[in-house]
Amino acid sequence: MKGVTDVISRDGLSGFTLYLLVWTLSVIFCLTDIAMAQEKANNNMLLYMKFDTLNENENKEVCLQDESFYANECRLLGEGYSLIDGIDGKALLIDGRKNAVSLPYARQLDLKMATGFTVQFWFRPSETALQAGDVHRWVLFGNKVDTSPGGYVLQYRVAQRVFVFSFASEDRFKPVVIESVALPVPLKPNEWYHFAVTGREGKINFFLNGAGLSSKESIVGEIPPLRAGVRIGTYRIDRFDSIAPFIGAIDEFKVEAIARSDFPEVRKVVPARKP
Repeated sequence: MKGVTDVISRDGLSGFTLYLLVWTLSVIFCLTDIAMAQEKANNNMLLYMKFDTLNENENKEVCLQDESFYANECRLLGEGYSLIDGIDGKALLIDGRKNAVSLPYARQLDLKMATGFTVQFWFRPSETALQAGDVHRWVLFGNKVDTSPGGYVLQYRVAQRVFVFSFASEDRFKPVVIESVALPVPLKPNEWYHFAVTGREGKINFFLNGAGLSSKESIVGEIPPLRAGVRIGTYRIDRFDSIAPFIGAIDEFKVEAIARSDFPEVRKVVPARKP
């Protein structure tokens, strides 16, 4: 009897061990899949600036933290900036005539139409920013330098009420310019808006508060890379642009290596609202 019990116990233990091994392997595979998906998501997030804290680096320069996998170096240039209450935590209040966010050149921030990209952020224009004029416009971000081939810039033209994404082509005298259709109503000062521009397979799309804005043209070529850093609030690398500054607040600035068409996080803040 004892011998039979021993065999049963031994067989039972063997079966339990096999079950435990299979369960352990399934957990490992599951965690590996999750880790790979997370790593892919992290790699797709090329830049993520929450603007929650200001820090100083070893050179006593004021810096912002990039929450993305790449941890890009982000510096604040100029003076007069401050942190205010934003969409999620704090937001950065800037005046592109006096200050801007500066990022040194990073290859992953060369936007690529072939693989797709999304640049999205919240912004709150000031009354000064929305003063209309024939040539009044402001730059939200970019790395384009004058007529140099390559680089990109996003701006808003106040009088025309259009967003414009442009980049210098191989022919520096013929830049590619993509405009959104005119907004049905002007932007309101001191009100938060979510904006996104995406590119994929030759098409540029604009979104305001999660709703798509048609563009006047949609077929474009690849964006030639430019070994120049990105700025937020203006686009000049060598100096501040006194003609086209952004004056207001910016929050939750993200650059991704995928072309999004849905922005569920916007609906949590601005449910069912169209521009």
